[in-house]
Amino acid sequence: MPEIETARLRLRPCRPDDIDELARIRANPEVMKYIGDGRPQSRGEVKEVIREIHQHWRVHHFGRWAVAQQQDDTIIGLCGLSYLEDTSEVELGYTLAQPYWHQGFATEVAAAALRYGFAEVQLERIVAVAYPENLASLRVLEKIGMRFVKMANYYDSEVAYHEISRQEFHPTAAVYRLLK
Repeated sequence: MPEIETARLRLRPCRPDDIDELARIRANPEVMKYIGDGRPQSRGEVKEVIREIHQHWRVHHFGRWAVAQQQDDTIIGLCGLSYLEDTSEVELGYTLAQPYWHQGFATEVAAAALRYGFAEVQLERIVAVAYPENLASLRVLEKIGMRFVKMANYYDSEVAYHEISRQEFHPTAAVYRLLK
């Protein structure tokens, strides 16, 4: 699984020793408010998420990464690409620990994940969904060039559906160094 360095962060494979930190992040009700069914996850559920991430990479050769700070490898969340619920569309998703909100980290890693999807996976289009009340996430999608298309129902909720094509994406907007 490749790794990516951005200006301040590293997108790298999830490791077994990441489970406790990711479980701490995903146990926070504020972090999980707009993810899935909106409830915090147990350590066992996070372990299953990591297993699913590794399985997705094995089968599809793309997926989600652990997001770590470059200077000390502290895990601050997850980011990457996976299939949108019950579709063949590739979805961008990200989760960050609350202390790292409002610092541009989500925009930084989301742009890098888009660049990877277009440059390395050769996707033609990537989508993202966000709850309409999740204004911070909607702003991230706007900053990385995704455009609102429609309201739709995914994950048992009404969400704002966004998309971007390879032609619309500006790779220079993503600080990115691919490490193999």
